[in-house]
Amino acid sequence: MVLGVGWSDMQVVGSVGSGPTVLEATSDQSVIVLGFPPQHMAEQVLATGSGPTLVDGLRVFQSRLAGPSRVAFHLPRGRRVTLTVEGLLAGCGGRRLSGVAQGRTGPRWSCPTG
Repeated sequence: MVLGVGWSDMQVVGSVGSGPTVLEATSDQSVIVLGFPPQHMAEQVLATGSGPTLVDGLRVFQSRLAGPSRVAFHLPRGRRVTLTVEGLLAGCGGRRLSGVAQGRTGPRWSCPTG
C-alpha cells in the first residue's frame, strides 16, 4: 500500500541522520493530511435465477472501485513529525481530527508500506 502525505503550515527541519525527513508545525493551524488508496470494491449482485450480461459471449459483472480516503490532523506549533510510518503514527496519534481534508494539502510525500 502507498500512503500519501500532505501538509500545510509545516516546514522541513532536517532529517534523522541520512534517513527520513522531519517536519515541524509552524503555527497552531498546522495540518497534516494522510491519503489512503481505495480500500474496497462494490460488485454486482444477481438475483437467484438471473445471469450476468453477455458481451461477445463473455459474462460481464459490474463493479466499481471506491475512491481514496483522506484524514487530516491539527498539529500544535512546534510539533515534529518524522516521515516514516512509525513517525506519522507517533506525530498524529491523539491529535484532533480536522475537517480540512478536502483540498488543503501542501507538499506531497508517498510512504510505501509492505
